[in-house]
Amino acid sequence: MRKGFDILISLVLLVLLSPVFLIIGVMIKLNSKGPVFFTQMRIGRNNELFKFYKFRTMKMGTPDVATDKLDS
Repeated sequence: MRKGFDILISLVLLVLLSPVFLIIGVMIKLNSKGPVFFTQMRIGRNNELFKFYKFRTMKMGTPDVATDKLDS
């Protein structure tokens, strides 16, 4: 019962927020070159990898600070 309710609420919110997501995607595309979404592999339940998607907020070509610190 709970899982069905969660799925229903998620679908309703996805439909209601899709115009906002579309506007954000267009603004990112107009503001800078590159893809609208940033993807990253993350570790989930039972240590299984999954692909994580989010709107890109950094400009393309920005140096990876975490990697730079590891090299030092």
